[in-house]
Amino acid sequence: MGSVLGAFLVDEHGPKNLMIVGLLLQAIIGFGIGAIHGAVVNHITVYAIGYGVVLSLGEFGPGNCIGVLTAKTAPLAVHEQFYDSASIIGKVGAFIGIWAFPQIIDTFGSSSTAEGITALFYIGGGLAVVSTLMTFCLVKPIMHSDMKAENQAYLKKNGFDASIIGVRPKVGSSIGDRQRPEVRTAEVQTEEDDVVICVLQ
Repeated sequence: MGSVLGAFLVDEHGPKNLMIVGLLLQAIIGFGIGAIHGAVVNHITVYAIGYGVVLSLGEFGPGNCIGVLTAKTAPLAVHEQFYDSASIIGKVGAFIGIWAFPQIIDTFGSSSTAEGITALFYIGGGLAVVSTLMTFCLVKPIMHSDMKAENQAYLKKNGFDASIIGVRPKVGSSIGDRQRPEVRTAEVQTEEDDVVICVLQ
């Protein structure tokens, strides 16, 4: 549900703003569940809904926007490498979490104690706050049209005429032909009546 809702809002509000909102709400609800864990643990419906909202907000904000940010903030020449690097870091983080969180639960008690469970919500909320600050400070605002402008600037910097992008060439010509200089020829008559073709540029 969160991913679907975020997909409809990301173009209007931008991935940076959407990611900040999703992370902040996730942190607030995570801290809230941790604080009132004792009161809701015996009400499985309320507990399940609250936990589901936390997961949905994770998809609403960072789940939707991390891929967009990695695709739109990298230079044209390294889009794939930048996205792959971000994906690898995410997978490594997931692997570390699978190994670390059981250790955290045991450190604060066990999975059968309130302290062991609430510690996860507090730590998760704290990580969401840190992610919010990093997004606010390090990520520039981008909209759906920014990538086009960045790519055209990159092409222009490397000597490609970006103004011909999207222009249909004449029949029998190609984009490459449009960039070639005009070639003119002239016929020169020699004393031996030979005709020499001269190329003038």
